[in-house]
Amino acid sequence: MPVETKYQIFVSSTFRELEHWRKALIDQILRTEHIPSGMEGFSAADEEELKVIKRAIDQCDIYTVVIGSTFGSAIPDTTPNESFTQREFRYASEQGKPILAFILHDDDFEAERDGLPAESNERKHEEFLRQFRTEVTTIEGNRHRIVEFFRKSEGVHGLTARFGAALGKLINSPTFNMPGWVRLPPGVGTNPFIQRIMLKLSGFDKLSYRCTLDYPSTKAAMAKHFWYRFGAEVHTKQVWHLYFESGSTVAYVAERFRQMLREEAAAWESHRADLRIHTNNILTYLEFTLYERLQLALVPHGPPDDNDKYGATFGSLLECPELSHPVANIPLSRADKKGTRLVESLSKQVVPASKPSLILATASGLEQATASEFPGPHVGTYRNKLLKRALLRSRHPVVLFFDHSKISPYGPKGAFKVGSCHPVCDPDFSWEMVVKENPLCLCVGADNDEAMDKIVKLLESQGAWKAETPRDYDGKKATLLVNAQFWNYFGKSRTNSNN
Repeated sequence: MPVETKYQIFVSSTFRELEHWRKALIDQILRTEHIPSGMEGFSAADEEELKVIKRAIDQCDIYTVVIGSTFGSAIPDTTPNESFTQREFRYASEQGKPILAFILHDDDFEAERDGLPAESNERKHEEFLRQFRTEVTTIEGNRHRIVEFFRKSEGVHGLTARFGAALGKLINSPTFNMPGWVRLPPGVGTNPFIQRIMLKLSGFDKLSYRCTLDYPSTKAAMAKHFWYRFGAEVHTKQVWHLYFESGSTVAYVAERFRQMLREEAAAWESHRADLRIHTNNILTYLEFTLYERLQLALVPHGPPDDNDKYGATFGSLLECPELSHPVANIPLSRADKKGTRLVESLSKQVVPASKPSLILATASGLEQATASEFPGPHVGTYRNKLLKRALLRSRHPVVLFFDHSKISPYGPKGAFKVGSCHPVCDPDFSWEMVVKENPLCLCVGADNDEAMDKIVKLLESQGAWKAETPRDYDGKKATLLVNAQFWNYFGKSRTNSNN
């Protein structure tokens, strides 16, 4: 049967031992009308060839590896020894690619290794090959990895049957959402205007990756939970001015808000004319533009920077040069007077100063370790620091969305890395002061109860946050922690509390 979406599948294996088996998989991929790619045509003999293969892995939707009884070609000058197949697998894992792994059965593996001549060059790679087999079968760290064992006595038909079943299981998984290739509607492929727009959108590859591969179900859970908990409060208190900041998580939040407008059309219809949506998130802007009749504006105004991979607009902030990552927490007023002025100006433009408003935002991480010189939210670029600073200085209620991996010290992505991050706060505008004086809410998502419990206990121990009972959304957890100012602003109506 023809498929609507065709997935690009990279096939990796040692070359000489498994050439026949790999060809069978490639033929099977073609029969199922997907798109095979791999090391055919590459000698995998040097680093330059490997760079080409990495680009091919970047472009694939699914990575498949077949591991037999041999180590394969070793990358020169690597300690410990690493084969090209190992490097490809590890690179695909680092990129979060869904993985189908087919490993020679233990009995067959031992028999073939025992049959190697004593003087075989393969013998010196024994330990590294066994470690690699263990590494591939360790599922932790990749939520979309299927591992199967095969026997050579089953022939290539046995392997291709296992591959077909595993591929179907992966693609039909409710959390699998790789983009694949879809045939364009008639006329779209030849329309020069749409072509230019699509080309521009395709340049936001970091945003695309984070929307599809970086905890998408957790982001969706956070979005659902916030609007479940505070959708009625936003309506009751007539908070008609909303700012959706850039980033994949906030794109999910905006999408859920749009769904809510449709699901509760009767309640919201009389107020649609009052709603004002401001955003610097290009996905959010396009979604509201194409699907809703709302007053909408890009703030800061202007196209995304050509070098930006996240589809964010920065307007006048582009006048500030991109400063290097700091090694000491120096006040912004001392480091960049022009940036300070632009932040003050932008903080008044984000949403109307005199109207009930709500800002929905996120950051690269939230440093909570008491020993850190850089507490609070942090980001990767200086312009993003200035924008986040303006959002917090607006004095309007702000909701910050974080999955558990982005809150330090429990989340590995949450720790501030000196020389790689920009702090949003500094000694003149400290995170402690922001939490004490601004209406703030943290919407936290987690993959499991243990991770959620650790984060909630950490934040509640600081005394500034009140946590609500986490809820489950398709196996993902989400909760809200609010400070006293946010509670006073929104919490008292509590028409749909989940305590």
